[in-house]
Amino acid sequence: FYSMDDFGYGNAKGTAYDRMEWYNFIGNIRWDYRMTPDISLQTTVSYNKYGSDQNQEKSIDGTYNRLGVCSLIEESVFGSKLTWNPNSKWRFLIGVRGTLAAFDPGSSKIYGATGSDGKKIGKYNTDNFLGTAYGEVTYRNGDRSHMKIAVKRSEFISGMGAPDKYSAANTEFSASAGKRLAKWIGIEATYDNLSQYYHTLEGIPLGWSLDMIVPSSEKIKPEKSVQYYAGMFFKYGNHRLSVGGYYKELDNLIHFS
Repeated sequence: FYSMDDFGYGNAKGTAYDRMEWYNFIGNIRWDYRMTPDISLQTTVSYNKYGSDQNQEKSIDGTYNRLGVCSLIEESVFGSKLTWNPNSKWRFLIGVRGTLAAFDPGSSKIYGATGSDGKKIGKYNTDNFLGTAYGEVTYRNGDRSHMKIAVKRSEFISGMGAPDKYSAANTEFSASAGKRLAKWIGIEATYDNLSQYYHTLEGIPLGWSLDMIVPSSEKIKPEKSVQYYAGMFFKYGNHRLSVGGYYKELDNLIHFS
């Protein structure tokens, strides 16, 4: 995917030119192997490159000025999961996943009067690793009742090889359950305790629409969330209506100031 927008304008004092650019490249290879009729193994290798770039050029009273800011992330991912379906009601799953990521969340350039002496400022590169082991148990008794429990353990390392290397380990947990009380009505509830190691800063404070993705560090702790949900569902033929409420706590959110 690639997109670029260009526009310019001018007046008696000078001219201005803006360019906004986004791109994303994804490659994925998957291997499925059925060990027995009930046990299957799925292995994936993927690559993701995402970037955004915004440039602004202005000529004011004969002086040329240019500012460029870009954000880049590259990820290489390996994952494998084993699934066991002993019968039509139960499913057991275990897996591992490893991600190597390189970030350049906020490089910029400034130019002088000629536009030829561009100098990079504020460059920040970091290499990161995120390793995850997880397990999941699912039970489903037709459309009468269902239950799922998932546990995940993650180890995150930011700035590998740097003096200010940062590491964090978290255990995440999710659970959900539902039961049909009658043919047309049922109850359901969920609980999620999650951690996120990438932060997205939406729209830098320059009036630009550029988003930057930054990894967790000693100053920017992993984002954590806890959510509770409970509700009821109603079924009529092929239609389903849900009514419920949730409570959510978020910690370590970041934003521009």
